[in-house]
Amino acid sequence: MLKPLSQWLASLPRLIKISLLMESPAALPGSRNALLLTVLAYFLVGYVALGDKYPVPVILAQVGLEIAILGSISFLFLKLKGKLQRLLQTLYALIGVNLVISVLSLTVLTLIQPDGELQPDSWQLKLQLAILLWNLAAVSLIFQRAFEIRTLLAAFTAFNYLLLYEFLLIKLFG
Repeated sequence: MLKPLSQWLASLPRLIKISLLMESPAALPGSRNALLLTVLAYFLVGYVALGDKYPVPVILAQVGLEIAILGSISFLFLKLKGKLQRLLQTLYALIGVNLVISVLSLTVLTLIQPDGELQPDSWQLKLQLAILLWNLAAVSLIFQRAFEIRTLLAAFTAFNYLLLYEFLLIKLFG
């Protein structure tokens, strides 16, 4: 277990570069172990973010839903393009970018929101929107490069992934 963990830790700088739109998902290994560790870390971040609001099974279901949507989109596009060999690498990039941006946004938002304040200020909402748009841009870039599709289609797919995920969250979890 130590070798996969050290390889995963060594690939984190690449995930950060992909998050910053500086590198392609092709820079990542297509490793099951790396994907598994990323999924586990993403579940942990979900627990840290939502643990005081939801029970663990609900958090697991919400994160699992997001991963299922990303996996379905990736499988569909890569199957249509005849490039299924990129599936692990693409999922690793997508979940890894969401992990990196989630950790950063949780840190920033925790630092700027005073204790006990339930309603964020206008500038805090703008910051949250900026982080959301950054996340969509990073996901869109991964879609564009992994699926070899046009930028507009990648952006459209990323936006619709977010809409579908949010719609299902509201329908399934209220």
